[in-house]
Amino acid sequence: TIPNYGDNQHYFNLKGKVAEEIVQYLAEKTFLTDWCYKNPVLQNGRELCDLLIVFGEIAIIWQIKNLKLDKEGKYKKSEVDKNLRQLAGAHRSLLTQNKTIELSNPRRGKAIFNQNTIKEVFLISALVGKGEDYFSSIEEFKNLIIHVFDREFTQVALNELDTIRDFIDYLRTKETLIKTEKEITILGGEKELLAFYLMNGRSFERFNEAT
Repeated sequence: TIPNYGDNQHYFNLKGKVAEEIVQYLAEKTFLTDWCYKNPVLQNGRELCDLLIVFGEIAIIWQIKNLKLDKEGKYKKSEVDKNLRQLAGAHRSLLTQNKTIELSNPRRGKAIFNQNTIKEVFLISALVGKGEDYFSSIEEFKNLIIHVFDREFTQVALNELDTIRDFIDYLRTKETLIKTEKEITILGGEKELLAFYLMNGRSFERFNEAT
């Protein structure tokens, strides 16, 4: 059983596997256990990612890191890039390579992932250490869009978007927004973008009017 760390102010200061367990706990609370697969492995025993969520034709790949800030209050770029590379590799293994991927779920037991059923994939790099003051909430890496969550937004998103359809709709709408030619600077972090989305009919259409 994964304990509820939600009321603990030191909640996200825990390291290593515990950080993965925190995201697993929040994801199960949001998406229900049936669709969450922790640490899926390839046929050669290599781990695909930290958490895989499979819901019908949609897959969400999570890679979780607990990073420390340097003296300037920034993450080490090589560590951030490593998470992006791992996500790109997981995406390639999941969809573009004919590899057997074994999934294990405490309710459903073991199953073999069928890549032919997946039509849409979302990638999330969760950096659950102490957060930077300013950072990009989305990255384009090897022609892939990767959502970057800090520790606070991970908790906010998985509590406010508390069904898998709500969560997926937000990711999809956010990706559509960043494909426009407009640059947006958000004061207060991505939680402010989420608040705007929720307060405007779960849409970013109002940005169409902005310069």
